[in-house]
Amino acid sequence: MSGGVTPAPPLDGPHSGIRLLLLLMFAATLPELPVAGLWLAGALALAWLHARSTSGARFYLNGLWRLRWLFFAIVVLHLWRGGGTPIWPTLPGLTDLGAEEALRRCGVLVALLGAVVALTRSTPPQWLAAGLMWCLAPLRRVGVPVQRFARRVALVFAAVDTARGEAGRLRGRGEGLETAAARMMLEAESGRFAGDAVWEIPPAGLPRARDYLLLTAACAAVLLVYAA
Repeated sequence: MSGGVTPAPPLDGPHSGIRLLLLLMFAATLPELPVAGLWLAGALALAWLHARSTSGARFYLNGLWRLRWLFFAIVVLHLWRGGGTPIWPTLPGLTDLGAEEALRRCGVLVALLGAVVALTRSTPPQWLAAGLMWCLAPLRRVGVPVQRFARRVALVFAAVDTARGEAGRLRGRGEGLETAAARMMLEAESGRFAGDAVWEIPPAGLPRARDYLLLTAACAAVLLVYAA
């Protein structure tokens, strides 16, 4: 690491720890949402990311593309689950219940990935680490190295985009996949991809009144979803 440490940029919007809690609460509601709601959430995440920057939308779409075989496995496992009304007589066992379950499980992944990308694209890695430390602070009393864990998470988030660009550059120079991967591992261990900024984790501070109101509203929404 170089000598100067870059301070973390100011964080606009909700408290970093509250953002993580909101993500967890959103993930908890996904199994109870209707199929249309799941896919709508994914579409809204894509629209929001595209409005902020096209790179964020591309990152989200690339993530979905990497999950294509998982989507395929979900469809294969659930499309012919049996029960319900047949939707294609030439393919016995293909029912509306199976199709709905496949769409639901794929929609959960689409919505969850959209929420995660939206969080990481709107929150700098240093503040993600600060929020994680705030959420896990009670575990310090039992000896859990919270700061070390949060710092490593910040390093991962900070290195993703840089590492992807470096991989494309190395492959563009004609280096094989194994050589490019080995070179990237060495550079990642040296901290080159992460940069200096992630090493200064700012204090998360205390949530403001509006942060608690937002969290309370989210809790109420989760209870309503499960009660419906």
